[in-house]
Amino acid sequence: MTPPPSLGLGLGLNRMVVGGGGFSFTDSDAATYAAALESDGVSLSDDQKQAIDTFYVTGKSEGWYSDIARLYLTIWGQASANSRCLVSGTQGTFNGSIGHNAGYIDNPTYSGFMDTGSSAVAKGLSLGSQGFGFLQVAPDSSTGGCPMGGVDFYNSGNLGHGAQQETSSVMSFHHDAITGNSKVSTTGISGKRIYSTIEFSGDLYLDERTSSGFSGAGFMSGGASQDFSSDSTDLIMAINVYFGTNPTAANYWGGQMGAAFYHSSSDSVFNQYFTLALKNLWETCTGLSF
Repeated sequence: MTPPPSLGLGLGLNRMVVGGGGFSFTDSDAATYAAALESDGVSLSDDQKQAIDTFYVTGKSEGWYSDIARLYLTIWGQASANSRCLVSGTQGTFNGSIGHNAGYIDNPTYSGFMDTGSSAVAKGLSLGSQGFGFLQVAPDSSTGGCPMGGVDFYNSGNLGHGAQQETSSVMSFHHDAITGNSKVSTTGISGKRIYSTIEFSGDLYLDERTSSGFSGAGFMSGGASQDFSSDSTDLIMAINVYFGTNPTAANYWGGQMGAAFYHSSSDSVFNQYFTLALKNLWETCTGLSF
């Protein structure tokens, strides 16, 4: 991946106006996403539109945008917009009691989740090009919950994936059923941070971005030995435990989440570039900071 070129390249493109404000988009996909948000009832400021446009332009110029399988920016204060994927346009379905706040969703009664409506395999993830993660605004005050995932105990093998807050200081990312040992973990999970896994040749890596910057947080040699499930749909704020019926939510997570994503990259620097762009998008659109 080459260093990012100047974002000034977008100035020569046809500009697209969305909504009643004065901002004009340079990227058509950004304009489409913004228009969908406004159809959901979200009132976007020009600064938010600029942040959305910059995210798309940056991702395409740096080369990582096409590797995003799903990205849900859960900051808009309502279910329809929070369930909308930035890259596919598809929407998930919220169930139970999820709090839709300015800048994040939460799960105060441990009874809600979002069903993305598709499995990780259907999203394009496979051995050799797979990863997932989320933007944490605050961790859960309890332990054992799963911020995201889908595991399959119906078909043979320990199929699936999931993030789990195992203790008050350990967040683990499983690349098999969460009862298995194929996982990468980080210690010290307080505050705002973006976690993202990535796999190369069977090895698992966990990276994170915090207010201190970007760093590698976990590694397992040969940790990825099985594909994700093609049947268990991915859940957000809980994990889907598939026994032949979707969804069967378990291990509800009560933390605060500003975004969740899946990617199909096999580029070692994907996490570095993508998490920086996501941090900038989240900060500008929410007015909050890491």
